[in-house]
Amino acid sequence: MSDDPKPNIFLFVMDTARARNFSCYGYERETTPFLDSCADEGFKVENAVSNSIWTLPSHASMFTGMYPHEHGKLSMNSKNSFWRDTFPEKLSDLSYETVGISSNGWISGAYGFAEIFDRFYFNSGKKWLFEDDELINDLIEGEVDDEWDNSFEKYGFFVKKSLKEFRAKSLLNGAHYILKQKFFSEEEDDWSDSGAEYTKRRIESIDFESGDPKFVFANLIEPHSPYLPPREFAEKFADNIDNSRETLKQPPFENLGHKDAKVADELIDFYDAEINYLDSKLREIHEIIEEKSERENIFIFVGDHGEMFGEDNLWEHHGGFHESVLRVPMIVTGSDAEVDGIVELRDIHDLILSEVREQDLDLGRENAYADYLGIGSHVWDHGFPEYDDPLVAKFSEDSLEQFSSLEEADGVVKEHLRELKILKNRDQVE
Repeated sequence: MSDDPKPNIFLFVMDTARARNFSCYGYERETTPFLDSCADEGFKVENAVSNSIWTLPSHASMFTGMYPHEHGKLSMNSKNSFWRDTFPEKLSDLSYETVGISSNGWISGAYGFAEIFDRFYFNSGKKWLFEDDELINDLIEGEVDDEWDNSFEKYGFFVKKSLKEFRAKSLLNGAHYILKQKFFSEEEDDWSDSGAEYTKRRIESIDFESGDPKFVFANLIEPHSPYLPPREFAEKFADNIDNSRETLKQPPFENLGHKDAKVADELIDFYDAEINYLDSKLREIHEIIEEKSERENIFIFVGDHGEMFGEDNLWEHHGGFHESVLRVPMIVTGSDAEVDGIVELRDIHDLILSEVREQDLDLGRENAYADYLGIGSHVWDHGFPEYDDPLVAKFSEDSLEQFSSLEEADGVVKEHLRELKILKNRDQVE
């Protein structure tokens, strides 16, 4: 073991994972055998609550310890860096080497995430790559950030960079893309990994045997729609999987308000298969780390928000608050923290820093809160005026209250809503 007592810390965020579909939370299907064993070894937070209902503000709350109305990453326009005092930056100051890995466009350099890690890897998800290619991933991040005015400028950057630094791998990938995508029309099998294998390879490349303690964060996007896990996992939970492909590939919001229970059951089959596949990959990643690491390891497995399948006629994770989208799994091993009550995801900030600083921390509260500016704040082609106002949710063990006006809210909820209205008005002026 290392003489340095600081542990390695791993935060694995399972994107769009709701607690009710994990077997360790009482689900009738065995979806998460590995995470079930982790819950037995460490602890499971019975009521872990996201501070928002979608990816960007939820992650920002985890990294800053702030509510969405405080950190300001509220919409698709929250590009560049709005960060202040994130725990990865604090860990770097405490001699940690910090690594971020993501296969989710919201968790990318375009939204400031690369700036808060010593090393950050973004997976483009392009199946046509022969192998990992940082230049092409940079190109895709640049597209997200509107870095180029036209295709000529974009591909000029790519060719110049490839030739200047003689990136043979990048040129090979580019040629392969043109040949395969432009001249051949063969459709690839949609039933495949969405990024967990990429995360595994990146973690395998980390040198755990020497140097500073490591903090590794990864966003694993498997449970997010479309629910298309590797074929063998889809077939474990659903029948006639190829007949369902078009339904599964529909764009977001297509399910809002007009699908029936049969469709919901079908989608849940594939959602469960994605969770089961991710559980299997997390087992492999965990085994690699335990084998390579000479330090004690702390693992935090958590969802950033949940998902809805027709509950109260709501679908996916848009359009309002619901227990299915706010209550997420949170399983921790290697930590001595005590949990009594509800845990908000923003508490992860304090949990990680308390472990490094060897401070006692009691997690838990009576109520949790979530902020949301409304569906129009990050989806631009769909207008749902009924969800256009700022919303605040108050979650307790036996109730979920939603407030949409100052008259309805009181106490801390009222203050949340006031801050949200100020932020929204300021964004409109700017």
